[in-house]
Amino acid sequence: MKPGCRPYLISESGNAIALKRLSLKGSEINESFLQDLLDRTPDILPVSRLNPGFGPLASMGREIIKIVNLLIAPCKERGNA
Repeated sequence: MKPGCRPYLISESGNAIALKRLSLKGSEINESFLQDLLDRTPDILPVSRLNPGFGPLASMGREIIKIVNLLIAPCKERGNA
């Protein structure tokens, strides 16, 4: 993020809430925290913005064999050309 830029969360009612930067020093954010966050709320990944054919995501679990987070998305039918 560019210095001086501040992200905001816009609520459904239109209220703007300034977000605060988290320090990455220490153990405030670690791999387990991120894995748990993705497991509980996979929709925070904006995959449908990258490819409209993806999403919504659903978590199938964490630490499955060598897969850190296993996420799936439903197959959307394509129209016949």
